[in-house]
Amino acid sequence: MTTVEERLAALEGKVKLLEAREAIRQLITSYGPLVDTANDEAKADLVADTLWTEDGFYEVDGYGRHIGRAAIAASFHGFHFDLVRDGCAHVMGLPYIRVEGDRATALAYSCVFRAEGERFFVWRVAANEWNLICVDGKWQVETRTNCLLNGAQKTLDLFGSIHGLIAKSDRL
Repeated sequence: MTTVEERLAALEGKVKLLEAREAIRQLITSYGPLVDTANDEAKADLVADTLWTEDGFYEVDGYGRHIGRAAIAASFHGFHFDLVRDGCAHVMGLPYIRVEGDRATALAYSCVFRAEGERFFVWRVAANEWNLICVDGKWQVETRTNCLLNGAQKTLDLFGSIHGLIAKSDRL
């Protein structure tokens, strides 16, 4: 039989894990509204500063690799500003999250819709892997890899990593 102190410690651990998962979920789901309103350089900088670590990495199928907040923010300039002006929606799927101490991995779908007159059409559907770190109580993205769901092996490998994540136990 466990003591009250042991039960309380176990409960505190579970609450801490749930808080970490919720903070990560909030971070990932904030990406859509943040990026869909990033119609100038200051807002693009805010997206990178809010979500990524200083030396963060963001790879987007068809649009290259971006290392560091400045490069990530710059990736939203130009074409992305046109997307926002014309109407778009970056919708993040509910992520599968595995927490290990101050690090976490999340796998999720994303879908980008573009406006066409009064209608929207699906423009991109992708698999995403988010690797995060908690620094001073705040979760941030270290790396995000976005692969189109087009049957490519790299996409299958990215989402295939869920088998290993499920086999592990969350640890704080």
